[in-house]
Amino acid sequence: MIARVALILVLVAFLVGVWIGRGWGQSDQGDEVTRLTGELTALSRDLATARSTATGNADAAKALRDSLKTERDQRLAQQRAAAAELDARAGRIAQLERKAAQRRAALKAKVETDEDCTALRRMPVCAALADGLWGQPATAGPH
Repeated sequence: MIARVALILVLVAFLVGVWIGRGWGQSDQGDEVTRLTGELTALSRDLATARSTATGNADAAKALRDSLKTERDQRLAQQRAAAAELDARAGRIAQLERKAAQRRAALKAKVETDEDCTALRRMPVCAALADGLWGQPATAGPH
């Protein structure tokens, strides 16, 4: 009987110990859950801030890339226009030089065939005038 009472007391003490331990454990576990919940909330806020910053940076980088592409396209268009203008200018210059050469040749042919110019060819004339009329380099002789 004493053994039964002792066994019942041990069993009751064990159950009381388990109940008290469970209470302490729940209390400690509740504190740990509260702490971890707070950390999770803080980390979730940090993650949202990081995502927002990353999205903003990505948008800014895309805007910068688009702006640089637009500037590059404009610069290429300007270079193409400048090259086309230089090509057209070179063509116009060549055309004007051909027309000037044709005009000099026509004037020279007219001077050579015109009887009124025969006397003028034998007269000493200014070097600039001789060059304009006959296209020869000016010399000191005709002065």
